[in-house]
Order: sequence, then C-alpha cells, then structure tokens
Amino acid sequence: MVNLLTIKDQMKLHARYYTGLLSSFIFVLVGVCVLGTALLMPSYFLAEAEAKASVRALEASQESVELYQSSGVVQQVSLLKERLTLLKEYNGTQTTPRVLAELTTRVPSDVQVNSISLVFTGSGVGTITVSGKAKTRTALINFGKQIEVVRVFKGASVPISNLVNETNIDFSIPFSFDIKT
Repeated sequence: MVNLLTIKDQMKLHARYYTGLLSSFIFVLVGVCVLGTALLMPSYFLAEAEAKASVRALEASQESVELYQSSGVVQQVSLLKERLTLLKEYNGTQTTPRVLAELTTRVPSDVQVNSISLVFTGSGVGTITVSGKAKTRTALINFGKQIEVVRVFKGASVPISNLVNETNIDFSIPFSFDIKT
C-alpha cells in the first residue's frame, strides 16, 4: 500500500489525530472528575451534618457536667457519706470506751503507756497500737501476756526488737481487736 499524500499533509493528519485523541482524553478526564464530585457531594453533606451534631452533643454534655459540678452535688454527697459513717459508728456498740477500758485495766505499774492508736476497719473491729515505756523487760513481757489473755484482743505479742534492752524500754505493740467476740 502506497501513501499518496505528501509528507506535509501526512504530518497535518498525524497532528490532527493526536490532537483529537488528547482532547478526547481530557474530555473523558473532566467528565470523570465532574461525575466523581457529583457522587461525593451527598456524602460530604452527610458527614458535615454528623460532625455538627456531635459538636452539639459534646457542648450539651459539657454544659451538664458544668451544671453538675457547680451545683455542689459532689460535695453534698461526700458530706452525707461522712455523716452516715459517723452515725453508723455512733449507733453501733461503743467500741472505743470498751477497748480502752479493757486495755488500761491491764497496764502494770512498771509500764507507762504514752499513746494508743485505734484504726477501725469495720463496726467494732480494727487494729490498735500501744506505745510507751517499760521499766524492765519482765514488766513489758507481763504486759504483753496481760493483753493476750483478753478475749477481745487478737495477735498481741511483744516484738523481739522491743526486748533488746534490759531497762527503760521504749515499746510499740500492735494487735487487732474485735468487740463482737
């Protein structure tokens, strides 16, 4: 097959062909972009509406938290809880006087009690630490034995570290108590 067109005409046809091909490609590309934009618009509007709704919900919850905190409800509840704890302890068995009475009647004359620490872990139940000074090791051991025989006190024993000195012994005896027993 022989091409009878001149080279100049052939070049013009090639240029026209490639220009048409390029313009068709650009037209299809623009059409795809327009179609994609048209298809994405509804989802954009839905996402924007959802974002606005979540912002409104967040603002409403922040306002309710601020109202809750500013009304002092938290403080009132904690005060009521403290009052309830005090009333329960007061209405229960009179633990402190009984524990102190049981303990102070057992202190020998050679032992001086300087402090008594009570920690309540429940109604009529807790731990106690007795601290003081004993004149002799024997007096301290006898005091520990006197505490052990009381039914209300549990686990009362003189720590070995308190028995190092013979005289003028500083001591601290921890044990638990249970008025219910």
